Amino acid sequence: MIQHGQVVARANQLDSYSVIGEYQTKHLEKGNSFQNVNGENIVDIVLYLGSKEVARVRDFSVYVYDEPAISFVNPYQIGVQSEKFGLSLEMLNVDESQAVDIYLRDEENNRITNIDKIVTDYYDENESTRRLDFGLSFIDPLYLQEFTTYDVVVEVNGHVIQNPENEEVYLAEDSYIGTTYHAQISDLRYRGLGINLLHNNPYRIVVEQGGKVTKELNDIQAFFNEETYKEEINVKLMPEYFTDYGGAYTIKVYNALNKEMKNFEFLVEKDVVHENDVTNPFEGFKTFEKRENIKPTKTWSVTFNQAVDENTINNSNTYIVEKESGKSVKVEYALQEEGTLLEITPEKNFTSGVTYTLIVDQRVTSGAGKQLNEPAAIEFTVK
Repeated sequence: MIQHGQVVARANQLDSYSVIGEYQTKHLEKGNSFQNVNGENIVDIVLYLGSKEVARVRDFSVYVYDEPAISFVNPYQIGVQSEKFGLSLEMLNVDESQAVDIYLRDEENNRITNIDKIVTDYYDENESTRRLDFGLSFIDPLYLQEFTTYDVVVEVNGHVIQNPENEEVYLAEDSYIGTTYHAQISDLRYRGLGINLLHNNPYRIVVEQGGKVTKELNDIQAFFNEETYKEEINVKLMPEYFTDYGGAYTIKVYNALNKEMKNFEFLVEKDVVHENDVTNPFEGFKTFEKRENIKPTKTWSVTFNQAVDENTINNSNTYIVEKESGKSVKVEYALQEEGTLLEITPEKNFTSGVTYTLIVDQRVTSGAGKQLNEPAAIEFTVK
């Protein structure tokens, strides 16, 4: 990510789940400071193949927070028949030591729900995110009114934290299945989660394969799962329900009024990237022979043919990453011999058995502002 000509964040490894260009990274690391450290920033997202820029998304809006903030709340709709319901919350910059409270609030700022239980509480130190799943209940069923919207309020250590999207929960009368799970062979089952499911029992489930009905299940009862605080339909699918057990199939669910809830298709082929389609990630780099049995305390020395500008040495263009995860290693820099020798030392020892890549990007420049002729990379494995 580039803002006003500076690299403010970068990722060394991207995963692509589609050949049409949908990408995801789990390790987006900050470089220079964003212009707005608590709110919206406009940046360019630049993709490099080796040292070559191959794509750029201009004027992309990204939210950055140094203070506690809400990442997402789910779901946005709950059923008007649901006195108890589950609510998932993800927060930024809130660790496991801090007390979290969440509730719905009416127009007069009254608290109208209580926390019955915390289903899960997980803190990701690498991403500085905390995920909680709550079981909530309404203080008074009178609050369950169709077409009503309530604010979601989150407190950390007794203080209301920033809510960038002004999160709200909408009370819906419709009955629907919003999330579907299925296990792998051999414990294959249909599991659908939704709202207002209990009051539309019983259900009929139709299994189709190859365009034909292979099994019909009747009198299926939705239930409220006290462990997860979610309404669900959960049915085991037996091998005899299929003409091709393990092949693609379709599930259709009908409520008591014979209304189809949703159409589900499973085991559909996805885009496949073949080995021959993978491009060398270091195309355009000067690469050196891989080094083995490197000491965990190794200091790397990089020699330049002329003095470099110390201000252009930073963790956005001179860095060491774990090959498998793409995660950066924190390092310290020291220029020696009048700026022609750069020493790179890890703040903590390298991990034994792990393979790393040291990268020096073209954006390192000389004192006269001239870039390197080519970027360089070397892999090494720690003994």
